[in-house]
Amino acid sequence: IEAARSASKARTAELEAEVRRLRGELDDERSRRRAASAADARVDATAVRRIAELEAAVAEARREADRTATEVDRLIGVERELRRERSTLEAALIEATTGPGWLGADPAVLAGHLDELARMARVAQVGAAEPVEPGRSPLRLPQGARPDRHEAIDWLVEQRTPLTLVVDGYNAGFHLTGSREPAAARRRLGLEIGRLSPIAAGPMRIVIVYDSSVGAAPPVPGAAGPEVRFTDPGTPADEEIARLAATLSGPVIVLSSDRWVREATEAAGALALWSEALVDWTGKR
Repeated sequence: IEAARSASKARTAELEAEVRRLRGELDDERSRRRAASAADARVDATAVRRIAELEAAVAEARREADRTATEVDRLIGVERELRRERSTLEAALIEATTGPGWLGADPAVLAGHLDELARMARVAQVGAAEPVEPGRSPLRLPQGARPDRHEAIDWLVEQRTPLTLVVDGYNAGFHLTGSREPAAARRRLGLEIGRLSPIAAGPMRIVIVYDSSVGAAPPVPGAAGPEVRFTDPGTPADEEIARLAATLSGPVIVLSSDRWVREATEAAGALALWSEALVDWTGKR
């Protein structure tokens, strides 16, 4: 009986140990499943949030596409209106210059014709640039050099031929400062442009043209450094630069990022560089 009791107690202890082990494994499995469920829930929440963000981005892209389409339609309408205006102006020019007895018309009518001619001349100024001065040898950048990089300015200061550099003042100054503050642009441009003449290999005349409608400052009498010009009231700097490119003697180089200025001055025989070239050059110094 004692042996049976001992055996029974030992078996009971073994079974209780097995029960505890199985319960521990069950608890571990439940914990693992709860952790997996929590991870799945987090993944699901992240996926739902990301889907919502993507749907919002798609909706914004569609709204932007609609705004772009509306703007394109508006610009198409503007283009049609400009074409109609151009046709009207061309017809008025033909009538004004070829009509019977237009020179003998009433003075008031004649004044109107002349105003119309002046307006048409301003519109077509790019195509009516003055011819290149006889004997002028326009400079050209070397093969592969870009007009908007610092190597264009490096090439400029290496020129031994006497030349004139005409600078679109506020255009270059605003690029240098990254702002639209006229006084700061003039100060910075004067500082950077003033470094060119001392290191130039040949004689270099520098003329900075500022549009007086943007901002003007009284000239400093006898000030050393580049020549500074403020345009007359009503005269844009673009037109003054184009006039200088067509009338100055010798090689002329123009510094401007304005496409109209570059095209007009190149038509007059000048070499056009971009304001970004000066910005890049100052960053390399």
